[in-house]
Amino acid sequence: MNLDLGQLVSRSFAICWSRKWLWLLGVFGGGQGFLLGGLIRPAIYALPGRRAGNFATVRVVPVTISTQDFWARYGGLIVGAAIALVVIWLISTAIYCIAAPGVIWSAVTDDAGQAVGLRDAWRQGRARFTLFLGLYAIRLLLTAILLALLALVMLGVIAIVGVHNAGAIVTIVLVGVAALLVYFICSILLSLVFVWSERVLVLLNLGVVDAIRASWWLARKNLGDTIVFAIVFGAIVFGISLAYGVIAAIFSVPGIIVISLAWASQSTALLALGVVMILLLAGGASVVAGGFVGSFIQVGYALACRDLCLRHGLKLAVGGPPVQSPAAPAPA
Repeated sequence: MNLDLGQLVSRSFAICWSRKWLWLLGVFGGGQGFLLGGLIRPAIYALPGRRAGNFATVRVVPVTISTQDFWARYGGLIVGAAIALVVIWLISTAIYCIAAPGVIWSAVTDDAGQAVGLRDAWRQGRARFTLFLGLYAIRLLLTAILLALLALVMLGVIAIVGVHNAGAIVTIVLVGVAALLVYFICSILLSLVFVWSERVLVLLNLGVVDAIRASWWLARKNLGDTIVFAIVFGAIVFGISLAYGVIAAIFSVPGIIVISLAWASQSTALLALGVVMILLLAGGASVVAGGFVGSFIQVGYALACRDLCLRHGLKLAVGGPPVQSPAAPAPA
């Protein structure tokens, strides 16, 4: 191992903890996002009936609705939700292409002993917006091409064997499993190609294509370090994510209780209050923790990439070698 994992982890924590404004950038520049899924679901298992303390027996009545009626009723809602998701994704991507390079620049600059601030990070990130957008688009395009090819293979197999007998279904399932395996392997290779691309783009001041080439070269030259580092940091991030997931779930308990009371009393106001409490408490905890995790990931990878570049004698355009602690004086 050429990377000092203990030093990288400790320095990443130290930088993220001392520069808490990095958490704001980390929400979009590598953060884990919201962990609200499943927080409201526990309330469903204790839905009171019309009278408090009693459980109502719910009889499910099958309802048939034509496709035309379905789209007439819910088409606008579905289209509106899809447009909203696309808009949110576009905005998040745009902010990511500023926040990620800002965090990378801040990490190596801070570790080199130079003063950094949120405005500096945002300015540096904004200067690299177009480059990061191009890098993001290329990776997204390659992933889309891979998925499209696998989908065409699946559709071709279905068209050839059909779905009219058990043998055909078994064939489709086997091909589907093979397609998933191919996708998994190709995704790992794609990740190896791009693993250092964002960092070398900032550290070496490269263009998009040159950053991809340099990333693949650095990954091949340091394959063991790259894999071990990814596993170690992935395990740390997974542990942190579990911890703040539990914290977010605990913070959601008051809101779940209020929602349960709302069902018991048929109160719309209480129901709205419970939802707002969950969003504010659990959602707030998720955003804060997600921002820390996102910044921690980017800082760790930036410092690791910096160390690998210095090991191979590559000239850094940003930051520099880490500040060394002064040696202890020799005993007289």
